[in-house]
Amino acid sequence: MKKILCVTYGGGHVQIAVKVIKELMNRNIDVQVLALTTSVFTLRDNNITYKGVKDYIDIFKDKDEILEIGSRLIDNSYNEKSGLDKEELIAYIGMNIYDLKLQNKTLEIAEEMFEKGGRQIFFPYHTIKQIVKQEQPDVVFLTCGQRTEKAAGIVADELNIPVVRVIDLLGEDDIIPYRAKVAVMNEMVKRNILNNNKHLHEEDIIVTGQPNIEIVPDNSNLRLFNQRYKIKKHKNIISMFSQLNIDGRDIVIKEMIRHAKSNNDNLYFYKLHPSESTDYYLDYIKDLPKNFIFDKNIDLAAVLYFSDIAMTFFSTVGLQVVAMDKPLITINLTNREYGLDYSKYNCSVEINHIKNLEYTIKKLLDKNSELSNRLKKGRKCMVIPKNSVENIADLISNI
Repeated sequence: MKKILCVTYGGGHVQIAVKVIKELMNRNIDVQVLALTTSVFTLRDNNITYKGVKDYIDIFKDKDEILEIGSRLIDNSYNEKSGLDKEELIAYIGMNIYDLKLQNKTLEIAEEMFEKGGRQIFFPYHTIKQIVKQEQPDVVFLTCGQRTEKAAGIVADELNIPVVRVIDLLGEDDIIPYRAKVAVMNEMVKRNILNNNKHLHEEDIIVTGQPNIEIVPDNSNLRLFNQRYKIKKHKNIISMFSQLNIDGRDIVIKEMIRHAKSNNDNLYFYKLHPSESTDYYLDYIKDLPKNFIFDKNIDLAAVLYFSDIAMTFFSTVGLQVVAMDKPLITINLTNREYGLDYSKYNCSVEINHIKNLEYTIKKLLDKNSELSNRLKKGRKCMVIPKNSVENIADLISNI
């Protein structure tokens, strides 16, 4: 039986990992997971067995020093309300600072680095090497290029263990400092990775799609959504996917409410980010028209499925919109550079002034307009394959 070592952080990274892990397990492949920080919540929710750093502590000859360092420095890094295991964080922080000591010769320098740079300076090369040697995997599977995952990739490459790395977004700034088979969402991302990583070859970059971008709506959920909001009674569905702490959200929702009041035959959705507070919007949601839905718990897949036009600032939901072949409007009222600029790939229209929103929506609702055709052409260049989970699992199991 093949053995895969998956090293994963939380957020979107572990969401990708979970889907692929389940598929590998269905193929009777042994998957060992090293769960870092908040990834444990998602793994636990999906009934996936994992290990933390503390489960490897006995393989380190200086384990007492590692635990002493972690215990001494934990107070500034631990929040009891986080739900994270304190003993695990002690081991995680201790291991990383101990590793910095090995890299920089003294514990004093290592602790100074941590005080100034926080966890961003972690790179546990020596300690992760011992963990990889302990596990002896056939393949190391990674979903990001940060800290422990980065160290695991470098170590595996040095030990001649194949690495499979998933690129979750557009690959514009992704530097991969080790040999790997790289799973990307489409041909455009493949070009970005090849341009940024001259040591990788075309055959190393495989277009698989991306599990977090590929939306597969559930038919029963679609029926319920349709019934609840009476979708078919409305001429057009316009949706906005908000983000946390973005300037201009108040301007956008005020303008959307104005549109809703003057376009009774359209239905408008404003979906909040899961971490966003409704307090920001209190002045605007007191008297909403019946054709304006304001909520953070709306079914994402259903909203995307029924939307005629979707809007966001620079959320990764934009990629999901493009993958579903929907017109996308990106809103930038501050003229600051966004981390994800979909408009430069001609798969979205960027709005820099709210007065342009109504005109742009009107043009995109006309399927034959020049603007609609331009975005449709841009979306074709961003085509994302289906069955991404199976494709990534194939890549791993075929090594």
